[in-house]
Amino acid sequence: MTDRNFAHAVHADMPHFGNSFVLKASQVIYAGGAVAKGIERSKLQKKEAELEYVENRQDIRFLLADIIWIFSS
Repeated sequence: MTDRNFAHAVHADMPHFGNSFVLKASQVIYAGGAVAKGIERSKLQKKEAELEYVENRQDIRFLLADIIWIFSS
């Protein structure tokens, strides 16, 4: 650090934290429909996960019904 005419220079210690932070930002102008298709694919994957959850839940119910039937016989 110095004054206006660069006389009387003073050294100021700066802390070193050993890390860095970088921020990058971008905006897609044209991607040939990739963004819209990506959103559509994500929605379909969500729906698939929901249906798989329901199917697994139903499979567990059938398995429990079979176990109860076997032990009640």
